[in-house]
Amino acid sequence: MSAIKIDSSNATEVETHRWCIDASTLGLGPGVEYPQHLLTTLGNGQPFVFDDFDRSGTAVYQQAMGCLTLKVFND
Repeated sequence: MSAIKIDSSNATEVETHRWCIDASTLGLGPGVEYPQHLLTTLGNGQPFVFDDFDRSGTAVYQQAMGCLTLKVFND
């Protein structure tokens, strides 16, 4: 898991239940494999779980047992 815990101080809520963060904020550089889980204090506090990459190559995570989505932009 990433050492950074995702919260409202480092991620942005762009729509209700939809959050985004830059990969560099998580310490993920070019060519680094995205983690399967990301810790968070948002929503129900359960980790974000990797789902897939969207058409633009952005990593999409869903919160375990929750309704939040997180997009990690490869900056």
